[in-house]
Amino acid sequence: MTETTNTRAIPVYKESPSYARDHNELEVYRSSNTANVACKKAIEQLISEKWDGVRLPKDCVLPIIEEFGIERTTFVLANTLQLKQYDERFSRENKAWAKGVQIESAPDTLPSERRYAWEISSHPFKLDMFVTQARKAIEEIGISEIPLYQETFEYASQHMEEGLYWHSYHCNVACADEIREAIADHYDGFRLATHAADDVLRKYGKERTFYVLANTIHFMRDDGRVSLDNIRWADTFPLHKGNPVEEQNHKHFIVRGQHPGLFDLFVKSTRREQEQEKKPLLSEQIKKVKSSIPHSITSEKKRHEAVL
Repeated sequence: MTETTNTRAIPVYKESPSYARDHNELEVYRSSNTANVACKKAIEQLISEKWDGVRLPKDCVLPIIEEFGIERTTFVLANTLQLKQYDERFSRENKAWAKGVQIESAPDTLPSERRYAWEISSHPFKLDMFVTQARKAIEEIGISEIPLYQETFEYASQHMEEGLYWHSYHCNVACADEIREAIADHYDGFRLATHAADDVLRKYGKERTFYVLANTIHFMRDDGRVSLDNIRWADTFPLHKGNPVEEQNHKHFIVRGQHPGLFDLFVKSTRREQEQEKKPLLSEQIKKVKSSIPHSITSEKKRHEAVL
């Protein structure tokens, strides 16, 4: 599947042909279309070669991601599912994922003719299995690259950033689920493990993890089992309180299924661990102080000791 052109270096172009012509970007437009078609054909070939009659092998999507990159792989897969949105052989989860990917700069218009050139023709059942595997791989590889989007959906719509909004939204939902699992996995019935949040922080980053924790506390603020200290901390986050649309959407990334007191302990522990990481060790502080003492003062002290 290797080509002489580095397809990963070709940007994914979402503007129309007329826009590309008016802005002298036709070359970028054509290169992107060519790369999209190459990606579609590579996926079709891989599914055909790797299908054993029952399933696709684990991680078979990785060569596609390696050659075409996360953005284009996502782009081509989501485009296909959007064009096949009425095909019931694709799972609701995969359709919902595809819907959150912006394919064209004007998403409310009918699909442009060029999009059908990248539509994957593999059997829907096999392709749905491939998309499920791709989503998992993309999440694991690129989730840290997806920025936390903190603007409202209204703002995203006005600035044609719905794709960013929904990408961040889905990451938030996944993060909330993994926080719930982390609490369950690290609580032995008596105490919560010190580093219970490590895997979540490593995968989703501090910014998103704290945002999801703060969002959950926002909806639990009237529960007496949540500490006032954690409520005050959560209030420092911009959660668009009072916005009906955002309140509804933010309910989908609440950490559910855990005792409020245990969740509160998890938040305290996570905050404490992160704060301690910022503080230098005492031994390191002493070394810095020693190194800052002028050499002349140290020499003078030695001479004074010699006289005595």
